[in-house]
Amino acid sequence: MGYDLIQGPKLEWNVLTGPGYQRTWFESTTEGEPDSHGSAVLVFGTTLDWELTRRVDLLVHYQGQYTRREVGETTHHGVVTLKTDITKGLDFDVSFIWDRVSQPMVEADGETPTPDDFRLVVSLGLDF
Repeated sequence: MGYDLIQGPKLEWNVLTGPGYQRTWFESTTEGEPDSHGSAVLVFGTTLDWELTRRVDLLVHYQGQYTRREVGETTHHGVVTLKTDITKGLDFDVSFIWDRVSQPMVEADGETPTPDDFRLVVSLGLDF
């Protein structure tokens, strides 16, 4: 279920929520722990698409999931992208991506992964 908070020619912003199901397969677990878990989840999120100028757009997307502790309890995924149209057919994008699992599963070697992952993606795109 979603709702458009703002729906304009240069700015769109919406929110969403609803039920879902998540199945997680683990690459490595401690002795006696299953290698996968499944659970119902509550999904929530928001998307913003803002045309800053004729050639530059700001895109913001966030999605979270709330579920059982065995599957990570809460997971978050956020992307902020600055999209630039260099020419009619050439785009230059810079994206910052954040992923978080609030309760990561302990691996077979006893290590607990860090809950946050960050990435910076720079890309050139061709439209044809």
